[in-house]
Amino acid sequence: TPSFFFDAGMTLGFNLSANQTREAKGASKSQDISSDVESFEVGFVGGLGFVIISKLELDFRVAFGMSSMVKEVDYFKNMRFQVGASYWFM
Repeated sequence: TPSFFFDAGMTLGFNLSANQTREAKGASKSQDISSDVESFEVGFVGGLGFVIISKLELDFRVAFGMSSMVKEVDYFKNMRFQVGASYWFM
C-alpha cells in the first residue's frame, strides 16, 4: 500500500578538487584554490519519501552543512537539495 516515510541523519563530505574559473571579455582564467577551502565537511540531512508501489520509492532530501567550506570564514556553508527514486531488489 502507498505510504510516507522520513529519514534523518549525519552526512560527511570530502573535497576532491577545488578550482575557480573567472571569465571576462571572452578570456577565462582558472586557478587552484585548494589551500583556501576545507577538505572535510560534516552536515545534517533530512528527507521525506513516498512508497508508490511495493519496492518503488520517491524521495526528497535537504542537506545542511554544519561546518564552513572556506578556511578562516565561518559563513560559507553547504546546502543542497536531492530528489531521487529507489527500486528495491530484495
